[in-house]
Amino acid sequence: MNNLITKFIILLIAVIFISSVSHAQYGNEWINPGQTYYKTKVGSNGIYKLTYTTLLDAGLPITSINPKNIQLFRNGEEQHIFLAGEDDNSFDTSDYIEFYGQYNDGRNEKDMYLKPEDQPHQYVSLYSDTSNYYLTWSSTTGKRI
Repeated sequence: MNNLITKFIILLIAVIFISSVSHAQYGNEWINPGQTYYKTKVGSNGIYKLTYTTLLDAGLPITSINPKNIQLFRNGEEQHIFLAGEDDNSFDTSDYIEFYGQYNDGRNEKDMYLKPEDQPHQYVSLYSDTSNYYLTWSSTTGKRI
């Protein structure tokens, strides 16, 4: 009888552990499938500017977007942006978006190594020096500088 209770407790713990692991996050939870995203690439640290013409040429319906609702994401985290001309709630030809972009370094690759000292260099990515930034808009106000 004691052996049966022990087996039941072990089975119960295993089921609870497996169910909690099966709901692990994948890192793409920030993506809203109902939204449109514009991808821009950054290969070095610096200030980047997205103009009305750039966004219009990319096919974004920029004339129908309230600029206060524009958001920019990198690695799943919303970035602070400067948006010139957003006070009138329309994205005009003279309006633009500025943000500080950073190249892709190796800091987010540290979990691939069993020992941290095995990583060749934390400031150089093994895959690419280019970061992807995703511009989108929703009903919420984006982060501003």
